[in-house]
Amino acid sequence: MSESFQALESEAQDQTLPELLLDFDSRKKCRFRATDSEGHVVEAFLPRGTVLTHGTVLVSDANRRVRVVAKPEPLSEVRGTAEALLPVVYHLGNRHLPVQLEGSIVRYARDHVIDGMVRHLGFEPVPVDMPFQPIDGAYKHHHHHSHES
Repeated sequence: MSESFQALESEAQDQTLPELLLDFDSRKKCRFRATDSEGHVVEAFLPRGTVLTHGTVLVSDANRRVRVVAKPEPLSEVRGTAEALLPVVYHLGNRHLPVQLEGSIVRYARDHVIDGMVRHLGFEPVPVDMPFQPIDGAYKHHHHHSHES
């Protein structure tokens, strides 16, 4: 039997909740269907633009709670100084690719074409398998505004 989940709670420390293991593509969808760690089907109906993060709790209409767990996925990792990484970040952004930034580390979804571009820029991408939590895009909270006077 499936339940409809609509409400969100902030990250929870309760490790006893059933887990919902989701990759980044699933965590950025406002509507999805998945199975939690207890075998229950979760049907999520979230506000448009919602991106679930590791630890977020979904609450069903029946007040059942599940904790989102970011699933490890194949990524490429590039390390360097912030200044040296600027061309890499520029070219990834120019292609509208989601990136995860952590100090002197840039991560993106593994892709042999993009890895080749990064090599051409003088870096050696390292394959890693880990949860992907890219930075929010500039238009995440974009609202349409009237330009009438």
